[in-house]
Amino acid sequence: ACNSGRKYSQCCKQLHSRERIATTPEELVRARYSAFANRISDYLIATTDTQGEERTQWTRNCSEEEWRRQLDIFLDGHDCHELRVGQTEYVGDHDAVVRFEADLCETGSTDLVTRTEDVHLRLTPCAGWLFMGSDVICGGWQRGPCGTCASNGQTMAYKLSEPSENYCR
Repeated sequence: ACNSGRKYSQCCKQLHSRERIATTPEELVRARYSAFANRISDYLIATTDTQGEERTQWTRNCSEEEWRRQLDIFLDGHDCHELRVGQTEYVGDHDAVVRFEADLCETGSTDLVTRTEDVHLRLTPCAGWLFMGSDVICGGWQRGPCGTCASNGQTMAYKLSEPSENYCR
C-alpha cells in the first residue's frame, strides 16, 4: 500500500508490528499511509507524538478510546488507493516536513479524493520519527463535525472533503 516497491512483510509490516522503528521521515509517512490502508489505528496513534498538535487536539477534547473509535469509523468507511511521497525538508537535526499526495475514496463510491499534505515529523531518541501534525494543501480527511465525542459532546471526527475530478479505480 505504501508504494515503496517492496513486499509488505519486508516493509511496513515490520513497523506495524513494532519489530523496528521508522529511521527516515519518508519511511514513517509510508508506514502511516499503509496503516490507514490496512486499518491499523493503534499504529497511527502510537506514532503520533505526544507533544504534537494532532494528539493534543484529540486528547484535549476526547479520550484516546474515542480517538481510536473515530479513526476506526473513518478507516472502515474509506479505501486507500495510492501514495506518492514528495520532497522532504529537514529543519535542524530532529525535525522534517514531508509532502505527500494520497488517493482515497469512501467505500462503495467512485469519487476519488486526492489529499496533498505537508507532514511535520520529529525524530525522538527511542521511538524514531513521529507524526506531529500537518498542513493540508488540498483534499482529503480532516477533523470535523461528523461525530460527537462521547465524553464531553465535542465534535471531533475525521471526514472526507469534496472529491477531486478523478475517480476510484
